[in-house]
Amino acid sequence: MGNQVKELTLEGKAKRSNIVIIGHIVSVSKLDCPDGYICADVAIDSVLKGKEKEKVRILFDGPIVEFNPLCCEEGSYYLFFLTKLKSNIYESANGPYGVYKLPKAQ
Repeated sequence: MGNQVKELTLEGKAKRSNIVIIGHIVSVSKLDCPDGYICADVAIDSVLKGKEKEKVRILFDGPIVEFNPLCCEEGSYYLFFLTKLKSNIYESANGPYGVYKLPKAQ
């Protein structure tokens, strides 16, 4: 239970986040990604908090399973609460509770 992540409120997630975005997964790869992680390149469709960007790279499927968000299926849309690690690399602001898969656009 030492690694269990407590879910923050939406307000708490937003406060902890550098950016909050809606975007879709363009590609998934281990190339140019920190060891032990998979990276997803996300095209940003809407910025809810933070500076306008075209795309970001998100870490997921890392070495601590309890911290991993349920992400990232190519072509799927998600709501992301993200904290910046370096340059253009981000991670979930609340582990498994910082990324929400959205229904397919009609």
